[in-house]
Amino acid sequence: MSPRRRRLAPLSLALAGTFACAEPASPSAPAPAAKVEPAKPRLVAAPEAGDVATIVREEAAREGGTLIVAVGAGWCEPCVAFHDAVKSGQLDQRLTGVRFLEFDIDRDRARLEAAGYKSRFIPLFAAPDAEGAPAASRSRAGSRARGRSSTSWPGWARWWPASLERGRGSPYGRGVLRIAAALLFGLYFIFSQPLWFAGALVITAVTAPFDRRRALLHRYTCLWGGHYALLMPGWDVRVRGREHIAPGGVYVLCSNHQSHVDTLVLFTLFRHFKWVAKTSVFRVPFIGWNMTLNRYVGLRRGDAASIAAMLRTCRENLDAGSSVFMFPEGTRSRDGRIHGFKHGAFSLAVEAGVPVVPIVIDGTSAALPKSSWRIGLDRARLPITVQVLPPVALPDLGPGADATDLRAEVRARMLAGLAAVRDVTVAEVDGEPAARDLS
Repeated sequence: MSPRRRRLAPLSLALAGTFACAEPASPSAPAPAAKVEPAKPRLVAAPEAGDVATIVREEAAREGGTLIVAVGAGWCEPCVAFHDAVKSGQLDQRLTGVRFLEFDIDRDRARLEAAGYKSRFIPLFAAPDAEGAPAASRSRAGSRARGRSSTSWPGWARWWPASLERGRGSPYGRGVLRIAAALLFGLYFIFSQPLWFAGALVITAVTAPFDRRRALLHRYTCLWGGHYALLMPGWDVRVRGREHIAPGGVYVLCSNHQSHVDTLVLFTLFRHFKWVAKTSVFRVPFIGWNMTLNRYVGLRRGDAASIAAMLRTCRENLDAGSSVFMFPEGTRSRDGRIHGFKHGAFSLAVEAGVPVVPIVIDGTSAALPKSSWRIGLDRARLPITVQVLPPVALPDLGPGADATDLRAEVRARMLAGLAAVRDVTVAEVDGEPAARDLS
């Protein structure tokens, strides 16, 4: 046996034993000479662009240990099971010191195939060679990598690890129940909107003469939008740190942006604010029309005049006692990491003399990824976290600080917050390691 095969043999046994058969063989391991804390397996998200072989070589050179290229998808139940098992520590003993460089088959298919990482089935685990190409040793499971968001039966059922079963019944049966529940919820989502909008019209007509800020209508809208997030089958929405947004306080609220459903989830804050959103969203039936009733702020991206008008309107809202809510990244993240921030939210906070409240949201990218309408039904429970961090005011940063310093501080705190939520390093959630000015 070659030295490379001898080195990969323990990993192959661990993957095969855990994710290929119900009763894995127990490899014998010699007792360590000294008590040393073993390195836990880690998941590393691959960059969303760039040559795969180059990315693999750079990651392999970054630190020691064994590097494995893992190819999966959010809709692939075995892929999600493996990801969750690593995150929860179930594989700490079997895969000590292994780093998994994760690629998404839907996003990265072309560049993966160009680098030689090609398979009809996912998840795919491949040990790279010195050039970043896949070595001969690889492990594949049974969800087809081609086609739409369904997994084949009984292919992946034979592969499904018994050690990861939750509850009774087959994963196939539970998946059918989740799909049925989501379809019923979808019907409710569609047909309930006219009724909720009718209620918004009534509230507007009754309160408009004395509620200039539309505060009562916004509370109703929080109930409308937030209850969808709380009722969606499988979603487990948790809001932490809500006390950092004082009732009656005026802030610029800033959150990272992962998905279309972020707005529904963030309504569960149940705090008064004015959304800043693309003008196209205001044309969406019922929900968009309700945004107009609430006097939320519209914006045409890339239009300087629209941006200037948006900032003026936001300043008027702040002066009137209404907080404003902005996504400083300007668009949704494709990889779930936090990317560069635009300058507008922080210049606005400095000019208005109000603090910025950083908010970290995580989990919505799995619920509804960017550029996709594939709802995440691949797991029984999808945790979605909203973490509100303490407000950041310009005077807190010391004399001479400006909007650029405020932007950098808020982004640093949000990176640390997202890393804490995921229990990873800050570098793994930083989409702009060499920060550039996005003014």
